[in-house]
Amino acid sequence: MQSNSIISTLSTVTLERRRDKAKEIKQGMMQQLLTGKVRLVAPEGSGIGQSGAEAQP
Repeated sequence: MQSNSIISTLSTVTLERRRDKAKEIKQGMMQQLLTGKVRLVAPEGSGIGQSGAEAQP
């Protein structure tokens, strides 16, 4: 019984750490995008970012 409780607690802590790390990474990526340090470019021919007559069928 006690070992199951320990395993459950460790699993919870591990998941919380992974979630917190993912949040930190996401926040850093968003900051870089918003400040212009990093730009996202759509792949050629994807149709993303094109409008009207420029859009490919």
